[in-house]
Amino acid sequence: MIKMYKVFAIIVTYKPNVRVLIKTIYSLKDQVYKIIIVDNTEDGFNFQQILTANNYKIKIIKLWNNYGIGKAQNIGIKIAIDEGAEYIMLSDQDTEYPPNYIENMIKAIGDLSYNNSQIAAIGPSYEDLNKDGRRGYFVIFNSFFIKRIYAKEGCLPVSQLLATGMIIPVKILKSVGYMREDLFIDWVDMEWCWKARSMGYQIFGNANVVVKHVLGDKSVKVGPKYFNLRSPSRHYYMIRNGLYLALNSSYINWQMKLRLLISMFCRVLFYAILSKPHSTHLKYCLLGIYHGFIGRLGKL
Repeated sequence: MIKMYKVFAIIVTYKPNVRVLIKTIYSLKDQVYKIIIVDNTEDGFNFQQILTANNYKIKIIKLWNNYGIGKAQNIGIKIAIDEGAEYIMLSDQDTEYPPNYIENMIKAIGDLSYNNSQIAAIGPSYEDLNKDGRRGYFVIFNSFFIKRIYAKEGCLPVSQLLATGMIIPVKILKSVGYMREDLFIDWVDMEWCWKARSMGYQIFGNANVVVKHVLGDKSVKVGPKYFNLRSPSRHYYMIRNGLYLALNSSYINWQMKLRLLISMFCRVLFYAILSKPHSTHLKYCLLGIYHGFIGRLGKL
């Protein structure tokens, strides 16, 4: 029944691990109408091995430069819409999807819409492979606080989603707009969700569906908590964009802006202390603070 729907998967790649990317593609190839891979690798990634392993409804767009995830997603989205897509699914290059993923997610959209919900997007729960397969959480803004929901079943309204696995009806994209490109990477998905919610739409997390995802480059456990760590440049973007949105976003209230602002300064400490070389990570984080304050966006 799902083949009645034109679901296009947009996978953004940047120097991908071939083995992991093939897993992502194989987990989706029989579920979606088409897969569009938009490659941000500067010298162009060699997809010959991918095409040899799986030549099934794949379109590859090489950008020959790293323009960031927002622009790459928008390029793939526009192509999909031009080719008649009804739904857009966004994916990272390192996410593995279960059988019947698309069918279950589209069914959930239908069930929620039947209850008069104006749905902008729906996303899955995930097992973080950097945290020994532990389940991730959904986020709900609650005044000044961010509530983490470790749901194991059901569909629940949330405040934001990770892009990977997120499904958006095309008619919603035409109403809300595309992804913000000047953020380059990090917070792009969440900023879009905030915008959609500010327009009266709802975002849902589907805890009944679980994907396998790698969040960050590695994870460090401090006591009972895990901290996802990335490269110095990724820490720069996370701090810069988070701070910029805390100061400038019109889609969240002042309580969440203050909460986000405090969170960014806390992250500077965590990233600098837990990542090596410490001085390099601290330097990039402080640069992120400066650029966030002055509003210097785009590629570092």
